[in-house]
This record gives sequence, structure tokens and C-alpha cells, in this order.
Amino acid sequence: MGKAHHKKKAQRPRTNPTGVPTVLEAARITEAPPIKPEEILPLASPDAKEREWAAAAASNLLITDPATRKLLLSKNIVAMLVERLTDSVQEVVLEAAGALRNLTSVDQDICIDMYQKDVLTPVAALIPQISVVIDRILTNAPVADEKDTEARKTVWDFTENIISIIWSMSETSDKVLKAINKLNIIPFLVSFLSVTDKVPIKVVITAGQCLNTLTDDNKDIYFQFQTHPEYAQQIVSAINAHIDEDKLLVRVLACGESRVSGSR
Repeated sequence: MGKAHHKKKAQRPRTNPTGVPTVLEAARITEAPPIKPEEILPLASPDAKEREWAAAAASNLLITDPATRKLLLSKNIVAMLVERLTDSVQEVVLEAAGALRNLTSVDQDICIDMYQKDVLTPVAALIPQISVVIDRILTNAPVADEKDTEARKTVWDFTENIISIIWSMSETSDKVLKAINKLNIIPFLVSFLSVTDKVPIKVVITAGQCLNTLTDDNKDIYFQFQTHPEYAQQIVSAINAHIDEDKLLVRVLACGESRVSGSR
């Protein structure tokens, strides 16, 4: 697309139509726990509970205290959190994803560092895992075990965090955007528009907003829509279906995406 390596894409205002406080908003009204910055770095501890606690503490402190955030960034917290996205314990992965999402919400320049730390590789691996859990929920599949039960409980927040990370990163530079294009994430995002009655609205809206960013002046994504007409069909269905006031933004977002698919 001919832009400079780190030239930022235009950012759209991010609304919170659900009325539920975002992570950042909640942090502003919640006092950070009395944890010293140097105490939250055992993200590689052999103790899974300690890794989980460390990621959760980092998630909070990274958005509540600029000085602490600067210190943690100097301690290579981004690389530590990216590594935890491949942790063998799901709770650790969840907390790490939340912390990385928080970082992208307070300082988008960090997205470049995340990209350089290869965050997209574990993110790409997590998307199929998320899809499997969501499919089990939507098809009312019997719960397999306790791990499956826990995965279903946390999948919506986890999904929103992963999509938000991709959304923020897609606004940073063409190089990052092209890498995201290769993830083949469009069918994953579009799928939420056709199941809005079964999925939390905040997840649908986040997916729609991410789609709007990815389809903005993006020839690679345009080609994907041209070769997969079913994407456009799902978007049109969303436009026609969402006339209720509480889902009006979903319809607006779907209309925005229809421009790249050529739908009317």
C-alpha cells in the first residue's frame, strides 16, 4: 500500500455502547493493589498459580500507573506476557491476554513492540482453540470435563481480549497490517455477525469494529471478500436482522463492512 513502515493508520473513536465499564474505565475507579513492580515479574515461575497471579497483577498495574508501566516495560514485560500466551495453564493464558490487551488500550505504540516480539504467532494459534469452545457452546455440545467447563465460562472475555489486540495492532503500520491479513481472521470475525442472539453483544461489537478497521483501504482483505462471497452474505444478513435499538451499532458496523464486499 506504499506507506512507511511505522506510519500509523487513522484511528476511529472507540465507543462503549454496552454501558458496561471497560477494563480501563474500571481501573480508574478501582485502586491498584499494593504490589511492588519488582514483585510481579515471576511470569516464568514453575508455579502456575504464581504465573497467573503475576499476569493478573501486571494487567492491573500496567493501566493504573504510568510510572509503573514504564518500569515494567523496561523490564521486558511485553516479551514475558507474549511468552505466557503459550502457557500450558489456561488461566495464565487468559490473564496474559488481558494484560496485553490493556497495554494496547493505553499506548498503541506498544503494539509495534508486541509485533516485534512475535505476538501474532501465539494469537494465531489461539483463534482455532477459541473457535472450538464457541462452537461447543453454540451447538449445545455436552460438557466434556472440568477444563471444558472453565473454558466455556471464560471464552467470551478471552475472545474480546484477543480480538481487541488484533484490532489495535491493525491500526499501527502497514507491515503489521499485512501480517494480520495473513492470519485469515476474516471468517472468524464475520461469524459473530450471524450469531448475535447467542453471543454477548460486546464481543459482536468488538468483532465488528475490528472488521471495519481491517476492511479500510486494505486490498488484501478486499480480495478475500471477492473470493469468499459468503462473507458478504453474512454481513447483509446482519444488516437486515438488527433493527432493535440495543443492536443498532451492530447494523451500523455491518453497513460499514458492506462497502468492501460490494453488498447493498
